[in-house]
Amino acid sequence: MELGVIKQLAGLAAPFDGFGVEGNVTLQHSAADSGQAYRHGVTMRFVNTPHLLYNAALTYQKYGVELKLSYAYRGKYIEDLRDNAVDKWVQPNRSIDFHSRYTLARGVALDLDIANLGDDWRYYTTKGDHVSYQKDYMAPGRTVLLRASAAL
Repeated sequence: MELGVIKQLAGLAAPFDGFGVEGNVTLQHSAADSGQAYRHGVTMRFVNTPHLLYNAALTYQKYGVELKLSYAYRGKYIEDLRDNAVDKWVQPNRSIDFHSRYTLARGVALDLDIANLGDDWRYYTTKGDHVSYQKDYMAPGRTVLLRASAAL
């Protein structure tokens, strides 16, 4: 099941009438038999299927300015089945990101994007569902991108 909303807050007084909100939530439930003999009769989640994903954003669009501060969450999921039934799990991750754009005259625009403001990990896997058995960990830090574009 997925629910989403995008709403401009047009009823506010200027300059606040440029604000908006966005949100989305996805709930997934899955159950399957793996087909492996040693798991006979045990149901499990589909591989690569988190039960919960959601995001929310505050936006602003007015006077040639676009701003978006967003938060995204992705729940844990099984990435790979292992023969010993200690599967490889990807632990939940979250990210706070910022996007901005200023459009000048004649289609010239300047963008500034900052990803992972909270400096969270991007990829964290464990042997089994328990976080105490770390397998892989990747924390790339924040990334900043500044760019200019022109419509010709």
